[in-house]
Amino acid sequence: MWASRLGLTEPQGMTLDGDYSQSTSERNVNEGYNSVVMVFHGSYDLAMNQAAAIAQKAGIPMSKDFKDAQQLAAEYGIESLKGMAYMNFEMGSMDLPPYTISISVDDDGTLTLSVTDTRKLAEQMGDE
Repeated sequence: MWASRLGLTEPQGMTLDGDYSQSTSERNVNEGYNSVVMVFHGSYDLAMNQAAAIAQKAGIPMSKDFKDAQQLAAEYGIESLKGMAYMNFEMGSMDLPPYTISISVDDDGTLTLSVTDTRKLAEQMGDE
């Protein structure tokens, strides 16, 4: 898959949810850009470990919003913060990388991997 050229790998030991996963292709004239959303299920600990490994291998940092939330949780002794988010972009930013990459984990052990070719998407939407 084209996303693997970005250093992304699929999580090991988790189950792909084909009903919630989806992709687009630049080869499809009705879509015109590459994107993929892959949803996996497993235990919370496995999802957290796999997300960290994928993010580290691909060089994707923890999202700024999640870092801020973790810092606040630590400052105020909140132990119920669950999940994780790694992103190579900031939400709402106009300065996006060629590919936006998001790796997130929900408290139920759902790992979501999302990648979009932002340049091709902008071309498709007529923004470039």
